[in-house]
Amino acid sequence: MTEPVYVDANVIVYALDPGTSFHAVSAGFWRSVAAGRVPAAVSPQVLHEAFVALTKHVGKPLDAESAAGLLADVLATPGLRLLAAGAAAAVDALRLAAVRGVRGPGIYDVAHVAVMREHGLRRIVTFNRRHFEGFEGIEPVEPPPNQP
Repeated sequence: MTEPVYVDANVIVYALDPGTSFHAVSAGFWRSVAAGRVPAAVSPQVLHEAFVALTKHVGKPLDAESAAGLLADVLATPGLRLLAAGAAAAVDALRLAAVRGVRGPGIYDVAHVAVMREHGLRRIVTFNRRHFEGFEGIEPVEPPPNQP
């Protein structure tokens, strides 16, 4: 079986928000995940970040109940793995943040990397590739265009 890709919150948000220019690509990618063509994984933090974006940062912010419902549907996607962040990821994230001089919200991306490492994942699907460049063993990629 192909190694799952870790999906960043922005890909999920764009798949759910038809008002963004990234919607078609993100929705196509998510259809590939749902069809079992692309094994994928998220962590609770991904869902929490998507919740923030859906209720605050999209063109038409959603109420909490609507956002939670959409993300529950995302979590129910067949084949999607929910990865827990254990103690190893917590320690690794803090170590990486210190080594890289991360400040403020940059810790969230470092935490994603730590969860990926804890679970042996290498690729993250994101529209913020530069946030994940330079981490040893991590390959940031954008969702491929023209997915069915």
